[in-house]
Amino acid sequence: MKITFGQMGVRGVLVYCHCGHHVALDVDRWPVNVRLSDREPHFICRVCGGRGAEVQPE
Repeated sequence: MKITFGQMGVRGVLVYCHCGHHVALDVDRWPVNVRLSDREPHFICRVCGGRGAEVQPE
């Protein structure tokens, strides 16, 4: 089931790259109707340059 940031009710997420690098992000920059799965492919790792990530609620 795909859920939106608004449905999750969280203010931040942890973004994990496949190389092991991770970062915490504030989700207030995105509208509440944006789906978590819609954002995952757009992340680019600043360490390895890899595209895509696993995103989890903080």
